[in-house]
Amino acid sequence: MNEEMENDFEDFVADLAEQMDVNTADRDAHANRDHVVENSKLELNDLGYGRYNQGVKDIQACVADPSRNPLTKNGKLVLSLLGRSNDTTTDDIDEEYKLKASLTTATEKLDSLRVRLNEKLLMMSDFGKDIVERRDAYNVAIKSEEPDRRIQLRMAMESLASAEDQFNMIGDELVRIERDVDRQQVIVDGLDSDLTKFRKRLLLTQFTARSVLFSDPSGIMSKGNMDDIPSEQKDLTSMQLIRQATLKDVISTLSTLEGVHVENDDDSFAMFADTGVGVDDTIKSWSGMLNDNMITDYEYFLNNSSVSKSIQAIFDTAYDMESIRKGNVNYELRKTSSKSTNNTLQRELYFLNLIAQSGYNPTRWAQAFGVPISGIGKRILDEWKDSGYVPITADALTQLFVYEDFNQSIGIDYSRLEETVIEKFKPKDKNKVDADTLRNVFKDLERDNNGDSDLRDN
Repeated sequence: MNEEMENDFEDFVADLAEQMDVNTADRDAHANRDHVVENSKLELNDLGYGRYNQGVKDIQACVADPSRNPLTKNGKLVLSLLGRSNDTTTDDIDEEYKLKASLTTATEKLDSLRVRLNEKLLMMSDFGKDIVERRDAYNVAIKSEEPDRRIQLRMAMESLASAEDQFNMIGDELVRIERDVDRQQVIVDGLDSDLTKFRKRLLLTQFTARSVLFSDPSGIMSKGNMDDIPSEQKDLTSMQLIRQATLKDVISTLSTLEGVHVENDDDSFAMFADTGVGVDDTIKSWSGMLNDNMITDYEYFLNNSSVSKSIQAIFDTAYDMESIRKGNVNYELRKTSSKSTNNTLQRELYFLNLIAQSGYNPTRWAQAFGVPISGIGKRILDEWKDSGYVPITADALTQLFVYEDFNQSIGIDYSRLEETVIEKFKPKDKNKVDADTLRNVFKDLERDNNGDSDLRDN
């Protein structure tokens, strides 16, 4: 009996130890979970913003298998917000809250003063009418023949004087209120200006390559394909909540698309030199913030970058890559001063450069989001890679597509020819050598020699 109890106790201890191991594993897994992220996701669902959680899943599916899962509208919505809220901090939220609270308080005070002003105006109107009536009563008392005429006259005079005093008091108060309204209006205008400047500063600090890329990850650059910014993305508190719920998973997913060029010591990740992200100083309103920022930045690149002029020259002179290989284009490529125009090559190379500036591999990003790359684009990407990811200058880009006339040796190695003829192409008839066979040998040797001088190897 004791032995049986001892065995049962040992089984109990073993089960308890196993359960403790399970509980420990559960606790570790629980501790490793990011509860801020999880709680933010739940809060998004409660607020009716569940499409952002779905958008994260759509981005993950797109990167994992772009052929089956193209980027969805919800995915674009998430990327757009993350780009726009890239540099938003708690201090930014506190600052905006203080400015909005001050503006609200000042506006409420201004509204209250205006209500008082209207009330005083109504009172002045009423007292004005009363004064007219009392003056009429005073005039009647003057003309009265009644025995108590003197008493009526005195009462009318006192009544009129009292009304005029009150009218004047209201007038003085009205002047003070009008001054207060003017001063308060200045305060409201100043606070509104401070809030506008704060939001514009926030926009300008967020106007980075990645924010531009995230606004349109496929590089469509068409206003018709960009939805208006939802109301929740115009409020920093809501933006911060959405950012907390989505940022970690999205950046982790996109990290698989990062390029090795970000390991360079150079601060610039760009493919091309002299192509900084442009900032439009005419950003007009918070409601339209960054809604078409890729279009704005592309136009800046098109009109202000020396690289865009080289791209234009390549596009004009060598739209077909075959025309470049045939030569006779040196002067046009080197000397062209044509104005940059909006064309497919400009848009493609601008977008590939933007991807690189954002720290991602242009080829992998393009594959993930369904962006085609032309032969010229691939050639430039190869050159950028071969140079150690050093930004390509406008001149270097031009020279990359300039035909050079190399002196190719077409001499024939006669010793090799003799050996080949004797060993491999011995005629059956010792007195006759087949002319076609010999001609083919010459062609093979010429081709081999030309291959040794392949232009691409020079």
